[in-house]
Amino acid sequence: MRITTTTTKSNSNFFFELPEAINITPNQKHELMTTRSWDFLGLKNEPPSELLQRTNYGEDIIIGKIGTDLLPFWRRANGRAPGSSGMR
Repeated sequence: MRITTTTTKSNSNFFFELPEAINITPNQKHELMTTRSWDFLGLKNEPPSELLQRTNYGEDIIIGKIGTDLLPFWRRANGRAPGSSGMR
């Protein structure tokens, strides 16, 4: 069984003391960067580089990545691991 909950810091000690608890992961705050961020793209905005000027500062440019991280997991979960016949 999996339980997800939000609790106060003082009440969270209750869960840490449960012998049945296998894994407890406190919430973490992450700072996110968007794909429109100069930092994300690894470009510096000041001073503008010749490349940025020639490309009109990235106007109408789409940068994408197709993630395939779930495919191996999906295959294992469905009995279709590499080298398997898919039969159980």
